[in-house]
Amino acid sequence: MRSVFTSVAAIAGVASAATAPYTDSTTGIKFSQYTDKSGYAFGMAVPETVGKDFIGQIVAPGEGWAGVSLTSSMMASTLIAAWPNGDDVIGSLRKTTTYTNPKALTGDAKLVPIAEGTSKNETHFTYTFLCQGCIVGDTSTFKADAKSAVLGWALADAAPTNPESADEAVLAYHKTGFGAYGLPMADAESADYETWAAMANGSGSSGSGSSAGASTPGASTPAAAASTPAAAASTPAAAASTPAEAPASSAEAPAATSAPAQGSVTTTTIIKTEAVTSTVYV
Repeated sequence: MRSVFTSVAAIAGVASAATAPYTDSTTGIKFSQYTDKSGYAFGMAVPETVGKDFIGQIVAPGEGWAGVSLTSSMMASTLIAAWPNGDDVIGSLRKTTTYTNPKALTGDAKLVPIAEGTSKNETHFTYTFLCQGCIVGDTSTFKADAKSAVLGWALADAAPTNPESADEAVLAYHKTGFGAYGLPMADAESADYETWAAMANGSGSSGSGSSAGASTPGASTPAAAASTPAAAASTPAAAASTPAEAPASSAEAPAATSAPAQGSVTTTTIIKTEAVTSTVYV
């Protein structure tokens, strides 16, 4: 197995130009959304008083996987990965303390799919979900009172092995893109949050602890997140120029490449707060 990761510095403001308020036309959910020119997008919605839960939406091109880290680092962070499997979209909660393929997260956190906002078409996939008990506020996630949630992202064009299993799928290296960004929480807050959260009906399978994954049948209508704001498309995420010191055993990660723009999704990520770290295993 080969482990590759790259560090980039000063993240919070690096990709701010790629974030904007966004309303999903399929579900009506209003997100604070980050988009990358690769076609990757992640949106978050929270209540006006943020607790432990949030609604997320991952959009990505192709048949690979996409992910978000709830900090700017892969190491010891809560990771959410998503990928298509046939006509379904699989979501998985992951965590790792080493630079290896992240394992299924154990504990109380759980993904509950929002079927209406989850879909797959010929070019993209979208995974919309309620993440219950996910905002812990320790080193594994951003804090509930954060004005800007510093997150990481990753995108791979290669499909996971064992893609039918949320817990056992092995994620290929995210060579299509990765990085970190600050997501403005003011744009994510809404008085309508509880109404949107009630849409999470758990269609497909879902679980918590070691079964923290969810499989959702693809909707017939591509999720609206496919229309990611153009303003963000021009700013590659976390393409910071100052690499942080990496362990001697690490290989140099390939530069992120462009993929088709606009689409729908799901993932695992990698990066670091003072210096963002991205990784994957092949």
